[in-house]
Amino acid sequence: MAKLDASANHLENEMDQRLLRVSSDIISGARTQLESALNVVLKDLGTRNSKELNAQLEDASNRLKIVQKGIETSVSDLVRAKVTDSLVSFGQTIEALAQDAVVRWRDGLASDLNSMTEILERKPQVKAAAND
Repeated sequence: MAKLDASANHLENEMDQRLLRVSSDIISGARTQLESALNVVLKDLGTRNSKELNAQLEDASNRLKIVQKGIETSVSDLVRAKVTDSLVSFGQTIEALAQDAVVRWRDGLASDLNSMTEILERKPQVKAAAND
């Protein structure tokens, strides 16, 4: 009975050691499989996130291009309006200067003609006085 008991204890110890090795191998294999599956999932998530971020970046880029074109159009319209206003103002200034020059020229010519008329009117009087 003691031999049987010792033998049973020995078998139990071997069985415990074998179960420990088998469970350790199973846990190690499961850990390896979980790590492998986790790496695949992380890689897939990284790829998906990369694609989604790329799509968002593309969308933002397109929006910025639209805004840029709007700004360019606004600036172009503003510059055209300012140039048009400046040209109108320049034209008005030139016209005013031309009118002023014409008025001064006319006044000078009228003054010269009046002087000439006076001179011509005096000449016959001078001749008549000389004849008298």
